[in-house]
Amino acid sequence: MYPILLIALVIIYVAIRAFSKGGDPALRAHDQGTLLALGAACPAIGVLGTIMGITRALAIIITATDISPKIVIQGFGQAGVSTTFGLVVFLLTLVVWFVLREQSRRTTS
Repeated sequence: MYPILLIALVIIYVAIRAFSKGGDPALRAHDQGTLLALGAACPAIGVLGTIMGITRALAIIITATDISPKIVIQGFGQAGVSTTFGLVVFLLTLVVWFVLREQSRRTTS
């Protein structure tokens, strides 16, 4: 989840930079592309984190001699957090990208 958090901080920085720029459409278009690329990476990183977490949990379950089903269910529930966080960051990035795109269209027309 930390890589997604780091990407979210970079997205916030790029968004603030994009909103604070004057009327340079080339720089604003570059920032829009950067936001879209970073935002699109978040769900993929979240799914990767989920798969790694489930794989690690299954490896521990295989070696354990006595394990409670409650512990297993809690582990699988926790594994979905990284995917959810990645999707939330992506959706928020998409909203910021849309606002920047509309702002850019109004400026150029």
